[in-house]
Formats: sequence, structure tokens, C-alpha cells
Amino acid sequence: MEKHLKERGIYENPYKKYEVYGAEGLSDAELLAIFLRTGSRKMDALALSRQILTGCQDNLLNLSALSADELMGMPGIGRIKTMELRCLFEISKRISKESRKDRLIFSNSHSIALYFMEEMRHLCEETLLLACFDAKGRLSSEKMLTKGGIDSTTMDSRLIIKTALLYDARFIVILHNHPSGDPSPSTVDRDATYELKECCDIMGIPLVDHIIIGDRLYYSFKENKEI
Repeated sequence: MEKHLKERGIYENPYKKYEVYGAEGLSDAELLAIFLRTGSRKMDALALSRQILTGCQDNLLNLSALSADELMGMPGIGRIKTMELRCLFEISKRISKESRKDRLIFSNSHSIALYFMEEMRHLCEETLLLACFDAKGRLSSEKMLTKGGIDSTTMDSRLIIKTALLYDARFIVILHNHPSGDPSPSTVDRDATYELKECCDIMGIPLVDHIIIGDRLYYSFKENKEI
């Protein structure tokens, strides 16, 4: 099937189309076909790519949100293609984060939320992340600390402060996700945040914000004047 694909005309062959128009001239399905290289026994790479995207409402973001098991459950996608796709999504995510890193400062809650949004909004468990900032307010390190059940995660003040000291943080921001997609803080979230802030004040490492990540939404304790 792949040989047949390469014998097609320019507008039906993503390889030939790339040579003329470059990567920016290709459709999502054509880009995906080049990356996958081969199709299945029943269809070539382009047809397979179109089928995959159709199953994701023609949305690459929906495709990137699929788990490995969900990908392998799609017709024509086996272990190797699943591995290739997951690696592609991870590269894309890291490039996206790196491009925003220079604009990230500890006092801008919106920029911090956007920086971690794609990494955290698809997580199935509540996960606590510590973001450490240097004396100039630049992100110096980030560390996933704990994972909880689907309804809660442990906010361990001692672990957070110990990690902040280890990374020589001058300011810290903590983030955690709500798998439900609703970033509204619970009573437990608020109580744990206030307790952590008191501990940080004692240790001289300001807790600048606690950001809860939802589905393309976030809640900032700083923006809502709760810190």
C-alpha cells in the first residue's frame, strides 16, 4: 500500500507535496501520514491518518490526549505506532513549554498556569507540582511531588519546603490538577494552602501562589487575593 501512495500525484502524495510546499503546506492528516510512514494491511498511511483524525473529531489536540491503551484500541494502530505517536506528542509538549519559558515569571499567575496547563490538565490523578524560582523571579526548577487518588492529593508542607531548599528556591508556586476539569478549590485545598503559607513564611521562602489546573481553566489563589 505504501508504494501505491508514493506513486500518487502531488496533491495525493504528502511526500511530493512536502517537496513543493514544505511542512506548513500539509494538512494534519498529511503530516501525520509522513510521521507514521506506513499504514496497515487494509489502507495506506494517508488513509490511516485520516481515519485516526476522524475518530478524534479532526482535532490533533484530542488525538494527543489519548492514552497509549486508547491509541492501541484504534484500527491500524499497534504497539510501535502508539510508541511513535506518544513520543511525537511529548516532543510537541516540550517544545511548547520551552517556547514559553522565557516569558515565565513568578509574579504572573496567568503565564505560569498556561506554561503547565497542557502537562497537567490531562492527568487522571490529582498531582502536586512544585515550581521553584530564583532571586530574579525566573523558573529554576520544577518537581512533581505527590500523586493522590482521583479526588485528592497530599500537600505535605515538610516535603515541599525540603524540596524548595534542595533546589535553592527563593520563591515557590505550587500547582495541582483537578481531573474533573473544574479548578474551583475545595475546603481541603484552602486549608492546606493556608497551612503551607504559614510554614513558608517561617522558613523565609515565600509561597507566591497556589494554582489549580482544570480543563483549559485555572484557579489562582493569588489572583483571587487568597494569598
